[in-house]
Amino acid sequence: METLLYIASSPVARLFYFICNVLVFTRLYTGWRYRKQLRRYATSPSSEKEQFLYQPPQVPYTLPFLGNALDFLAPTPGLFFRQLFQTHPRETGAATLNLGTNSTHIIFNPHAINAMFKDRQLSRKRMDRMLIKKCFDVQSDEVEIYYRDPAIEHALNKEYLLKGERVNELTIHFSRVLAERLAHDAETLPADQEIGLYSWLRDCMFTASTTALMGKHLIEMYPELCTDFFGFDGEMLSFFFSIPNFLLRPAHKRRARLLNRLEEWNRAMLVQCPNGKAVDPSGNVDWEPLYGSRLNRARQRFYATKNLQMKSRAGFDLGLMFGLSSNAIPGTGWILMHLLNPVGDVTLYPRILAELKTAQRADKSLDVPTLITWPLLSSVYHEILRLYVDVLVTRDVDRDIVLPLNEAGTKSIKLPKNSMVMAPSYLGQHDAEAWTTEEAPVETFYAERFLTQDAETGGIKFTLNGTSGKVSLA
Repeated sequence: METLLYIASSPVARLFYFICNVLVFTRLYTGWRYRKQLRRYATSPSSEKEQFLYQPPQVPYTLPFLGNALDFLAPTPGLFFRQLFQTHPRETGAATLNLGTNSTHIIFNPHAINAMFKDRQLSRKRMDRMLIKKCFDVQSDEVEIYYRDPAIEHALNKEYLLKGERVNELTIHFSRVLAERLAHDAETLPADQEIGLYSWLRDCMFTASTTALMGKHLIEMYPELCTDFFGFDGEMLSFFFSIPNFLLRPAHKRRARLLNRLEEWNRAMLVQCPNGKAVDPSGNVDWEPLYGSRLNRARQRFYATKNLQMKSRAGFDLGLMFGLSSNAIPGTGWILMHLLNPVGDVTLYPRILAELKTAQRADKSLDVPTLITWPLLSSVYHEILRLYVDVLVTRDVDRDIVLPLNEAGTKSIKLPKNSMVMAPSYLGQHDAEAWTTEEAPVETFYAERFLTQDAETGGIKFTLNGTSGKVSLA
């Protein structure tokens, strides 16, 4: 008995007792507040002519400071929202989450989403800065230097990333490296060796895209880049939501390794560059082995004009790689899985192949402008995005704003200043009422979901008509 009394009165036991009480109190208080806010919504007038304004209910949580962050970061896509809507009424149109240090309003009402997109005063400037600082470990003063004149970066992206001829250049070099890698693997991989299809495809595509973008030496200097990059890709939001460092030790080590190796590569390339500068991106050289594409060379010169530290340059380079690879490569993997699915539509693969052949030039290269006009491939691509890609469309709330929940605008939500509003595409893209058809339910891959008959020609055409507010395909 004395031993039990001693254990119960020990500092560890008292700390444990205190923590349990804090967690219980937090859950009880946030649950009480949530029910109170829901009752206010339940008393809203049913008439379309009566005005009603309320703030989205704050979803209960147990962990102070972290709030809903760990639940939101569930690795299974859509798991958080499926669990949320088991108790949270979807007709509220919105809910508020405490994501670490960020108060974030999740909106899933089409009227509110459309109003958010139309509000040109809402931006993601603060969000972008937070993302660079928290996820890519760039110091605050360096971030402010980088964004001091955002028009320059916009001009670079417009010139070297959005123009058709520049995209074609990148596509040519991506296709070249990918073809070389496929030919190499066809000769060297043992015929009886079993490989994971997606892991192999991911490595091939990442090697090709990174080489086309950043030159041939980065992969040679850092052969583990693909593995580290996709590990970081799965951990990135944990940094953004300020999950405590002791819970992310392997993630911090991986990110530090990525940034250190990117910095080493950058220093090594500068030593080999003429006059210590990347080759002029506006000249006749569309790709060169040290820094690769025009886009990357333009960015490296931009870093130099801003006198950014090498660690900061590595952070921005990692951000560029994330933007170009984090969705495109998994999306391609899903397309391939469905084309080769033995229990799926067996006619899909030959029909897609027929479209591809029409866009093939005499030299076996692809005519991309022709390729993207074909309706079935476009429909398959957008169906993959609908099913598997969750885009967190985010805006900063720099003033109190009101978003409508109905067409008349009589029922609305108010979002307070200094918070964030987020429209997860997953919710609209998996809305059974919006997407279930006679041909296929919402969770079923349906290659023809975005096809319709052209009234003028009688042929089949691709269309996104009717998807406004239901999907954020990006």
